[in-house]
Amino acid sequence: MTLNSVTSNLMIAWYLGFSLILTVVIIGLTVLLHRLNTRLEALTAQVEPLLQKTEATLVLANEKLASIGSTTESLLTHGDAIAATVEAKTEVTTRLVQRTIHAPFVSLNALLAGVAAGARALRVRPSSRVRPSSGVRPSSGVLQSSKSQQSVLEETNYDK
Repeated sequence: MTLNSVTSNLMIAWYLGFSLILTVVIIGLTVLLHRLNTRLEALTAQVEPLLQKTEATLVLANEKLASIGSTTESLLTHGDAIAATVEAKTEVTTRLVQRTIHAPFVSLNALLAGVAAGARALRVRPSSRVRPSSGVRPSSGVLQSSKSQQSVLEETNYDK
């Protein structure tokens, strides 16, 4: 295929114009990238000191958190030990109070029951007593506990 000279010249002019436009665009992009790179380097120079300060602050914060964490762990462990000690001492105190107060109250209650029974026995008139000849045993007038003496002693000495 052969083209006439005008068409051939127009095609050459078209390719040359297009090449020139692409060259200008490439040169413009190169200049733009160079300016952008310069601007980024300037910003990086400004940001790096801030990042270093931030890193130092984070390191310090991590150290403080580690210190606080170990102190908190120590306090919790110590608190658990104190709670166990208080619980044990409370239990011992409770047993001691039961031994020193409960036993005398049981004895006092028995004494009062005996005194009350004796008072009732003294108040009983001789005419109301049953005679032994009738086959019926006279009432002694003493209160009888539903618990035996042995079970009362077991209650007072339950922890021995």
